Amino acid sequence: MPPAEMLLSMSELFHVSINELLSGQRLNQEEYVSAAEENLRQSIKASSFTLKEKIEFYKRKWLKEHIASMCCCAVGIIAVFAAGVLSKQALLIASAMLLFVAGHAWRNNTMMAYVERNAFDGTKNNH
Repeated sequence: MPPAEMLLSMSELFHVSINELLSGQRLNQEEYVSAAEENLRQSIKASSFTLKEKIEFYKRKWLKEHIASMCCCAVGIIAVFAAGVLSKQALLIASAMLLFVAGHAWRNNTMMAYVERNAFDGTKNNH
């Protein structure tokens, strides 16, 4: 892996992206996303990052990729809770709390499965 400064200079000199340099070919938009993920994974795998640093990196990456869905879930849970408080229905309030716990468990489980696939074995099966 060439130093970052060299990659930047080569990218400017040849008018290609760094991702294309690392892939060794011109990439269309569809190939670019796939190649970017693979190049990033290979760079991290070959780097001197500790396992703890890799885990933290992939946690942050997963959270950035799923922030919109988590916000939608949070808004829904808050709406259920607010409806329960306003209508004074304990069942709705309890439902909101249960949804919060279930949502947190789902988030943690899917995030850690993603981290395990990428940081440990690198299979990258991101379902």
